[in-house]
Amino acid sequence: MNKRVIGFISNLSILISLASLPAHSATKAGAKCTKIGIKSVVGEKTFTCIKSGKKLIWNKGALINPKPSPAPYQDSTSVKIDSIRNDAIKNSSTDSSSHVFIFQNGASQEIESKTKRSLLNAVPIYNKLGFNTTDSLILVARDMDWLKTELGNNNCFNPNPIPDRPGFYFGGRTCKNGNGAVTSYHWESEKFSDGLDGLYFNHVIPHEYFHQIQQQLISYRGGEYPKWFWEGSAQFFTNQAWTTWNPKRTYIEWYNYWWGDLRPDLGPTACKNATIDYMSDPSNSGTESVCAYSKGQLIVEYLVSKYGLDKYRSLYTSNMDPNWRNFKIVFRQVTGEELSDFYIEAQEFMTKRGW
Repeated sequence: MNKRVIGFISNLSILISLASLPAHSATKAGAKCTKIGIKSVVGEKTFTCIKSGKKLIWNKGALINPKPSPAPYQDSTSVKIDSIRNDAIKNSSTDSSSHVFIFQNGASQEIESKTKRSLLNAVPIYNKLGFNTTDSLILVARDMDWLKTELGNNNCFNPNPIPDRPGFYFGGRTCKNGNGAVTSYHWESEKFSDGLDGLYFNHVIPHEYFHQIQQQLISYRGGEYPKWFWEGSAQFFTNQAWTTWNPKRTYIEWYNYWWGDLRPDLGPTACKNATIDYMSDPSNSGTESVCAYSKGQLIVEYLVSKYGLDKYRSLYTSNMDPNWRNFKIVFRQVTGEELSDFYIEAQEFMTKRGW
């Protein structure tokens, strides 16, 4: 056999040997590499050789021309709300209110400061948005027996029955100079899923304090408004306050996170059959009624974006009738439009938002 044939066979053997090497020699995430720091470009990614334990492997790779992250979803309504909130933040705060917290059996320094933080951060925002912020009493309870006793100790009396767990606003002209009392869960008794710094725990006190603001706006006590308006307002303005000191998400992103991740039981699927009419009557119960918190927040968002904060506040101050059904009359007086027409528009808006 001549040398040329021998050489050809030798080269062929080498090629066959290379073809039979294991797949890990290819440049891909997790495959073996030979020297820390070397790079290899494959397709749209640049892979870097790194040390993992005792092995040298290719990392996950980085896109050479990464696509920009999509912009947060916005529509004309959310843009208007962002404008209202951002303009308000520029205002100077005239708030001079004081807030007394009473913790059942005390609390650690961290829990106490972080419990107070949610309200102390929210009140100046409420004030900048044009609401009169007043002194408050906040009772942070581990159980209802203590809470009932503490309400009595602070002259908080109300003929209506109170809820069976903390996390409500307790009205009453004899309580805290007529301001009422805000009640909340103690962190040690109700550890929410997203933690001490999360929206779940931090929304409770600002929400209930906004009910105190609502009571200060109306000329009577003990009356009722449509449930979507009363509870949806507390949710909406609490979310505005939260967004200002938690800007890592936009208002609409926090809304979707709240009702999608934290409370899907009141999200779009659970509330798809909750009509505005059903969510209006405060005496109605069941999931459809509780959707007044989530879908009600959307209705209030649309209302504020369309009519502005001045007319929103006038829906309280112009109302002289404690019957929630009178709201349609006040609505016509304040906006010049029929409430039934607004409901049609609000429903179209909620449908566009996936509700």
